[in-house]
Amino acid sequence: MMELKDISCDKDISIELKEKGFKQESLFAWVPFYNTNTDIGKKGFAHRWELMSHSDCKNIISAPTAEEILKELPKRFIYKSKTMCYLRLDCSHEEYRIQYYYFEDNLEYALCLHKQDKKLCNALAKIWIYLKDNNLLEK
Repeated sequence: MMELKDISCDKDISIELKEKGFKQESLFAWVPFYNTNTDIGKKGFAHRWELMSHSDCKNIISAPTAEEILKELPKRFIYKSKTMCYLRLDCSHEEYRIQYYYFEDNLEYALCLHKQDKKLCNALAKIWIYLKDNNLLEK
């Protein structure tokens, strides 16, 4: 049976998505819990983080699903001012590979860029972060 952690981005990737400006409107979120009986909790640091349905609590970090990230990725874009690259998803050896590719003169494709992970949502998040860092997302 699939669990919530299987369909949502890991916490570290979710944090990076938030820092890079990925929208914080998701079905699920990483929510901090504080234990004020400890020194760490008294200083305002989360004792632990739990993945749960998105709420209106402060300091949450959206944990997007693969579908939520896929909706934000371009299906194609112009790479290096000349080549139209197309989105492709692949799965092999228990890893998901997200690629952007283009056609060459002989109609075979050449890889523009790719990212991979064992979780589809993490692989999609990694490619979104790459595109954001390299100004390849539409404004």
